[in-house]
Amino acid sequence: MKAHGLKPKYRTIFAFTFYEEIGLGGTYVPSEVSEYIAIDIGLIGPGYEGSEHRVTICAKDASTPYDYQLTSQLIHLAEKNEINHAVDVFYRYGSDANTALKAGNNLRSAVFGMAVYCSHGRERTHLDGLTATCDLLLSYLLDRETA
Repeated sequence: MKAHGLKPKYRTIFAFTFYEEIGLGGTYVPSEVSEYIAIDIGLIGPGYEGSEHRVTICAKDASTPYDYQLTSQLIHLAEKNEINHAVDVFYRYGSDANTALKAGNNLRSAVFGMAVYCSHGRERTHLDGLTATCDLLLSYLLDRETA
């Protein structure tokens, strides 16, 4: 972004969390944060819409639906910018965004990321999925128009 003179529309904090699998990633969020978007994996398999060639926007996981307005905004940005995407529900999945909510933070949350085949071991995805994920992230950071 710096090389191209691009600046996020709003102050942006990147957090590289860990321990999401045991429910600790994303628990601390600075009080000035109003939106929390986790970049996480999407799932591939029977009953899922995802593909390793797309970015997957997660609408709901095992615990809760994600913020409707923020999720709709991401879908709108993907459509507007012609980013190959899928919207999915993951019933056996949790993210740092969900953990941030469970910790009592007052924020809107969403999740998206590249779909992967196999998790927690030898994960496989495609460059197309990584590119689509980066494109959606940049669209969110730079445009941020409401759906």
